[in-house]
Amino acid sequence: MDLRGAETLIDELAKLIDAGPGANPEGLRRVGEICWEFRNAEDCDHFLAEKLHDARTMFEYWFSARGWQQWGADGEGARAILGNDLQNVRLAVTACFGDKPGNGVMA
Repeated sequence: MDLRGAETLIDELAKLIDAGPGANPEGLRRVGEICWEFRNAEDCDHFLAEKLHDARTMFEYWFSARGWQQWGADGEGARAILGNDLQNVRLAVTACFGDKPGNGVMA
């Protein structure tokens, strides 16, 4: 996986936020697939795996029937936390894939 491929997956996760809040087993399945792709990438380190775990956990609340409501009835609190989690994933991805030769970034 290169930086561009990783960023594409993060962008897909960000779009999945719009599929909630509320029960969405298909969305949660896709989140799991994306996390699996990252965790199985050769350059995935412990820090990235930890940030992915945090984001997946928040997506589990986001895509539950009512779990997301503990951060407010309108969903904005949970949405903000999830957005922050994805930003942390993005930073961890840059640390993992950003400085490698052939990472898909133009010099």
